Amino acid sequence: MNILLQTVLAKRHKLILVSDAFQAMYQMKHHLDIDLIIVDMDYQTQENRDFIEHVQTSCLYAKPVIVLSSNKTDTEAGESLTQYQVYTCFTKPFNPLELVRCINELTNPVPVHIINKN
Repeated sequence: MNILLQTVLAKRHKLILVSDAFQAMYQMKHHLDIDLIIVDMDYQTQENRDFIEHVQTSCLYAKPVIVLSSNKTDTEAGESLTQYQVYTCFTKPFNPLELVRCINELTNPVPVHIINKN
């Protein structure tokens, strides 16, 4: 999955690829400019859930989280979305262009223009 993410995201985004939740926490402590977290729930499921919960409940590390999973219960308005407040989930196999679109929305929000007609 890291190769896919690197292929579709590396040209436009700075990536820090890690293999587990412990490395992710280490990187978050040392790179305060992280804007978004993508978690593959297919491996080390409980550690990943604990990591997501920690990120979502921490005032220091609160970031949007996107989950990738082969398990439909994780992605179809299931446990990951409701319990862990995940931004969105993608069921594998997924369209990488949809993932790119979602990430671009999160990292480059559309500016809101307010027009005062007074």
